[in-house]
Amino acid sequence: MATELERLGVKVVPSAAELRSDDKLSPSPSTQPARPSGRRK
Repeated sequence: MATELERLGVKVVPSAAELRSDDKLSPSPSTQPARPSGRRK
């Protein structure tokens, strides 16, 4: 949702990029489901 607000020019704190880079919020790679690597259509 923050990304949509940012796209509309609304300043949000913390930003989506800050949330994505926060290790406390990101699950460890071992807990993430396997995703096929490839390009989206």
